[in-house]
Amino acid sequence: MKSKFNIAITLIISLVLIGLIASLKAESFLKGYLSSHIQKLSQDHYELTIDKLDISLVPLGFKAHNLILSSTDSTYLSLDSGLHVMPTIAFGALHLNRLNLYDILFRKKLTASVHVAQAHFNLVTRNHAEKTVSLQKKDNDTQFLFRVLTIEDAEVEYRDTSALLSAKFDLDITDISSKYINRSLRRSLALKARQVVYHTGNELYKITCDTMTVDAYKRTIALNHFSLKNKADKYELGQLLGHEADWYDLKVDKISITNDKPFFQKDSLQIDSLTIKGLSANIFRDKRLQFPSIPNKALPHELIENISMPLMVNSVLMSESDITYEEHVKGSPKAGSVSFSDLSVKGEGITNFYPDSTITLNASALLMGKGLLELRVNIPQAGAGLPYVLSGYIHEQQMTALNPMLNYVAKVTLISGQLKTSRFNFTHDAHTSSGEMHLLYDNLKMKFINPAGSSTLGKLDESIKTFVANTLIIKKSNLDDKDMRVGIIEYERDPKKSLFNFWWKSLLSGIKSSTGIKEAQ
Repeated sequence: MKSKFNIAITLIISLVLIGLIASLKAESFLKGYLSSHIQKLSQDHYELTIDKLDISLVPLGFKAHNLILSSTDSTYLSLDSGLHVMPTIAFGALHLNRLNLYDILFRKKLTASVHVAQAHFNLVTRNHAEKTVSLQKKDNDTQFLFRVLTIEDAEVEYRDTSALLSAKFDLDITDISSKYINRSLRRSLALKARQVVYHTGNELYKITCDTMTVDAYKRTIALNHFSLKNKADKYELGQLLGHEADWYDLKVDKISITNDKPFFQKDSLQIDSLTIKGLSANIFRDKRLQFPSIPNKALPHELIENISMPLMVNSVLMSESDITYEEHVKGSPKAGSVSFSDLSVKGEGITNFYPDSTITLNASALLMGKGLLELRVNIPQAGAGLPYVLSGYIHEQQMTALNPMLNYVAKVTLISGQLKTSRFNFTHDAHTSSGEMHLLYDNLKMKFINPAGSSTLGKLDESIKTFVANTLIIKKSNLDDKDMRVGIIEYERDPKKSLFNFWWKSLLSGIKSSTGIKEAQ
């Protein structure tokens, strides 16, 4: 009995010793395998260091502590895209389990489940780099299949010239392999990014997002508290650039995308619904500066046509939004402004699949926070060869609400006036707009002003112009007129400015023509 006990103890001790030796050999083998493979790929320009490696034989796996991959001599990796990347990658812990030793040794295939904690990715890119090595895959390179790839509490910093992106994120991907990477990303990727910050290459804009989630399985994408802001003050931007330019301050509470089918279908991007909630945008332009020598701004149909990937967006919904446009003209002490609050937009048929199709937009907003504005827009694609078509209504409101813009842009102030209703329609191409505006209003009185201040002679001239306009030119009311004055919408587009500016100036030309302000000036 005692002999059998001794044999059992000896057997156990022997197995433990064998396990320890095997563990040490396995650790040495895995360290050597990883190091040699990395060095082989990077041609000895990159170094792999590991503080500690824990080996598990049953099931086969290992956990590396403080694993760092870095360049020894600032050598960039050459990618297939022509981009050169110099990465520094650090893992607080890298855990590979469910390893298949047969695949590793005989099939040159790494099969495992991967868990990464406290990772940090520092990536610097250049279009051209003096020292590069190629990581292009060869036919005899080891393939991989990760049943599960989980990255927790990771940070990434990406720099391209002066542009900088930083974020924290968690990532889960299932069944990702060297042969089917794109399929895994499209079907089983779950990404949650936090504290996303992007500084543009010209160092003028900062883009932030509190959280961004991408779930390929549920087919949803969501961005919360997204913002785009100029780093310069709105008056400083033009001074920095040396010409007038659009200044933006934009915030969005939530942007979400949902799909019934996968986002990518036969190498095309298809979106069922894009929802934007709580947009707040302030746009400003200092027109006292010289006109910029910059490329013309593309119209929406041109932007869509130039998207390289086939695109289809079935529905776009915007709600609970506000937009304010300001401009400061020469001779005015401050900027004039026009605002659209409680803005809602519904769009359909946004695509570059069909060049003869038409995008439809229906929008409503409170003009200057007072009167309801309803707008319908038809945007033809490039192949249709048709003009943009806009039509809509402005419902009852006090016309004096327009003074924040008229005072400082048209040098006119409305003393009184009740708008009963307004109907307009116009078309435009890339150059000019033309159409009609019908205004029904009552008790309209106006006054010419010089916002910058004037001499006694100037004030007398304004008084004379105001008297002539109110007495002979301006129609105080047209509610009972059979021959109602039809306003002419006519405006020449400035291709350097936004489409929003073009639309507003077209409407303003119709308002001025309908009331007689245009002739009075």
